[in-house]
Amino acid sequence: MINSANSSFYNRSISGEYPIGSTIKPIIASAALQEGIITSKTIINDDKGGLLLGDGTFKKDWAIHGSTDLNKAIAESCDTYFYIVGGGYQNFKGLGIDKIDYYLNDFGLGEITGIDIPGETSGFVPTADWKKEKTGTSWYPGDTYNISIGQGYMKATPLQLAIATSAIANGGKLYVPQLVNSILDKNNNSIKVFEPEI
Repeated sequence: MINSANSSFYNRSISGEYPIGSTIKPIIASAALQEGIITSKTIINDDKGGLLLGDGTFKKDWAIHGSTDLNKAIAESCDTYFYIVGGGYQNFKGLGIDKIDYYLNDFGLGEITGIDIPGETSGFVPTADWKKEKTGTSWYPGDTYNISIGQGYMKATPLQLAIATSAIANGGKLYVPQLVNSILDKNNNSIKVFEPEI
């Protein structure tokens, strides 16, 4: 298998970097709740199925969701809710790219997890400075809207996303993933036990 041209040992779970789409929305919601930008009861009205932007373009949602609170926004994957929570709109002040970057990094995105196998990649969390340096253009509100729904320049590994999701489920602990539980000697006596690491 090693010598076969048709075989690959590329471990997509730790090395594949992908746009994460709407799976980012609970992370954006957590950031907005933490920052006091929204509560679980905050209503955003999505009566047009998207946002009319200042340059006359329309940032489309996949559906018209109507009056939407946080629970409905997550359940229906309402893009408009997260565009506004992430990037702001009219009189609603959103997180903005700097706070989004901070929380994505806080959830372990954009850096290796430290899993005890080789080949892990870090994914990528873009910043306004990175875009200016890389493309020569500024960071636009549309870029923030894109990242708020997991699109655009951002990439993550499946393992990073699983760990970030588990931190929401377990009350906020971001664990270092481990495959090895313990090392035994030839008589099955523990030489070393690996404890969970936060």
